[in-house]
Formats: sequence, C-alpha cells, structure tokens
Amino acid sequence: MFGVSMETGDFFQSEAQRCRDNAERTTKKDREFWLNLAGRWEGLLQARNGGGPNVEAALALRPQRTMYNKRRRVA
Repeated sequence: MFGVSMETGDFFQSEAQRCRDNAERTTKKDREFWLNLAGRWEGLLQARNGGGPNVEAALALRPQRTMYNKRRRVA
C-alpha cells in the first residue's frame, strides 16, 4: 500500500474492508469498535461520492464521552 497512488474512494473502501476484517478476527468486546469505524469510513465514501453526509448516522457513531470531558463527581 505504501508508495502506491490510490484514489480517495478506493482508499476509503479499503479502510472500511480492513476494519470489517479486523472485526471478524477480534474479541466480541472490540468488534463493535471495528464495525463502527468501518461505518465511519463508509460514511466518508458516501459523502465523497455525492451522497452527502448522513448527519444522524455520523452523530450516532460519535462517542458519548470524549477523553477531554471530565466526569462529574457523584456526591
């Protein structure tokens, strides 16, 4: 893959396939992560191909809590 010029759409498609392949080979705990990542690559591919971004689907894939958010202290 290195040193080879690849079209953007082909790149997005190959990354999505790599994520699905990783999902098949990983534990159940990590499978959801890889499938969500594959969905994000496919969303980029769809947006690039003129389908427009699916905002609702993109927001659903975002983590609910980022590493930058502080947890609220429970009293």
